[in-house]
Amino acid sequence: MSKYKNFLLHDQGVLNERAKFDRILNVAEKYVVLKGKIEPDSQTPVFGDEIRDQIFRIENPSAKFAAIMEVIRNNLRPGFEERKFEMELIVGFLYPKLDFNVSATTNHLLKAPFNIHKGSKNLSVPLIQVSGFDIKNCLNLSDLTKEEGALTRGKGKLGHSFNDYVRKMEEFCGSLEKSRDEKHSEAEESKVDF
Repeated sequence: MSKYKNFLLHDQGVLNERAKFDRILNVAEKYVVLKGKIEPDSQTPVFGDEIRDQIFRIENPSAKFAAIMEVIRNNLRPGFEERKFEMELIVGFLYPKLDFNVSATTNHLLKAPFNIHKGSKNLSVPLIQVSGFDIKNCLNLSDLTKEEGALTRGKGKLGHSFNDYVRKMEEFCGSLEKSRDEKHSEAEESKVDF
């Protein structure tokens, strides 16, 4: 974790640009509350203009980040963890985003496979082939309800059907179960009876 944080702070300099710095503190605001409060108060934020300016003037990126973390630590919102702020920062800046809220906000509800997106009516499906993935050709609820045989009919340039996605999910779950069983078996074998 710290190598990614160092990369962001020193190599990328995310805290040196005012716009990125303010964006980071806007995320930090949801982790903090004023003493005696339960919810953040947009009228009197913990990271107000004076604190923002004071921290931004710190030249050393590690010291700047430490100052942010100190404010979070001293004003941590009940039920929140300062470690999750670090994770959200790293995910927000380093990971690709197909859906910004899902990939950048760690407490955003992740879509389980085969859920239907409220707006587009697309299905959340496991990726079978990353190269060539085309969001415009994702399976849609209407694809599955139009006519008979829809579960086996492929869609898009890769031609994957609903049943292909189900098989991919079954393979993934099977590999998880196998891994779990192997670990359980190893743990049982390592027990020594005297």
